[in-house]
Amino acid sequence: MAALLAGLLLLASQPAGGGCSVSVSARADGSFAQAGYQASPRRLQSLSARTRERFAAAARRLCLAQVLRPTDLAKFRELIVQNGEGATEPLIYREPAMKPGTFFFQYAFQDGGPPEPEAFEQALRCWKRPRSCDPGD
Repeated sequence: MAALLAGLLLLASQPAGGGCSVSVSARADGSFAQAGYQASPRRLQSLSARTRERFAAAARRLCLAQVLRPTDLAKFRELIVQNGEGATEPLIYREPAMKPGTFFFQYAFQDGGPPEPEAFEQALRCWKRPRSCDPGD
């Protein structure tokens, strides 16, 4: 009985969602202005916020579905929102010289908004298992 009670207390003390929380910031880089797109601070702040919200929601959904683990989500601390000419599908990547926790989120935003929520899920799936997203597979 004591073991059962201890188990229930442990379950009650865990956060809802089994630890699938995401704490990530987002900011746009200079790629929008460089490509000649609308790059006012107001637009880029709004775009970054919407991108962060959709990214975090997709990451939580995939974590709850056990596609991603809480340790995967903890790797993301900062997204650099980048306009990628010709990037019809969003791409999540990092370069070796980047500080830990920083990732690029690249997409052909142009003068539009972030991609649909499903596209964020696909980008996260490809980040987790790149071979599953190789062209020609």
